[in-house]
Amino acid sequence: MTPVVILGGIYGGIFTPMEAAAVAIFYGLFVGTFIYKTFNSWDKLLHVLFESVKATAVIMFVVTCAGLFAWVASTVGLVERGAAVLLALSDNPWALLFLINVILLAAGMIMDAISIYYVLLPFLLPIVHHFAWDPVWFGVMMTENLAVGQVTPPVAVNLYVGAQIVDLTMEEMTPPVIPLLLATLVALAVIVLFPGLSTFLPTLWGL
Repeated sequence: MTPVVILGGIYGGIFTPMEAAAVAIFYGLFVGTFIYKTFNSWDKLLHVLFESVKATAVIMFVVTCAGLFAWVASTVGLVERGAAVLLALSDNPWALLFLINVILLAAGMIMDAISIYYVLLPFLLPIVHHFAWDPVWFGVMMTENLAVGQVTPPVAVNLYVGAQIVDLTMEEMTPPVIPLLLATLVALAVIVLFPGLSTFLPTLWGL
């Protein structure tokens, strides 16, 4: 029921994604204490809380370092100049779209998605308007692209999360992820080639 509670609450407008995390925690505590009776002692509850703090600390350390890198790169103009050079290589929209995806994939491998949005999106939006690309489609494409980067070493924030949950090393975690990663790349190509797949629902509802 946890996905139902989280996604149902978000899509139903009951709470935000940030608030959904807190709701999921208290829901888990309720189920673990009163239904499955897993938390039948303070020691077990403290152990779970301690493991949660350790897992969260690893993730936040990665996000913090990626955010610091994004700030430094933005301050010295490294990201902006690199993106500008690549975007100026061609006037062909398909070639430019390919370059943008390469930039996003490369950035997603070394930075967290939030930092990439902050740094690159302001420089990409004028390109979107120039070629009259649908912003909904571009947003879906960018999100899917960054999702690939978040599970691709060397940083791979989401792999760190999975490794912490199943208690595996990054080296053990990576091989099983490769087929899923390839499938995600295929999905990304489909999204890029067929924009209507991302826009038909908003168009149907007149949004």
